[in-house]
Amino acid sequence: RNAGSSMGDSYYAVSAQGKLIVFYNDSQENLSQDIALKPASSTVYKNVMLVAAIVEPDGSLKREKVIDLKDQNFLGIVESMKVLSPSAVQLRVQKVKGLGGAGNEQMLATITID
Repeated sequence: RNAGSSMGDSYYAVSAQGKLIVFYNDSQENLSQDIALKPASSTVYKNVMLVAAIVEPDGSLKREKVIDLKDQNFLGIVESMKVLSPSAVQLRVQKVKGLGGAGNEQMLATITID
């Protein structure tokens, strides 16, 4: 789902092994704070990483880093995510240029769901 008109402003939800997993890009600042607090906004794509919010069958929620390539200026393109199997998803990871535009480099990442 696209929540905006910019690259990386999306989320992808998948049900796997009884859990709901929502993949999205977020900053370390937001990941470190309580989810009930208002998130810090960012328009700097170079400062974000791919995160998974995992809702367990009992309703508990945890968030964790999935792909952190911000030091190399890469962004997970959640819009490109697809399910490979009940325990694996794949997405494109795109180089981000200075003002947030797409660079020429990209790669595929496969994520295994435990």
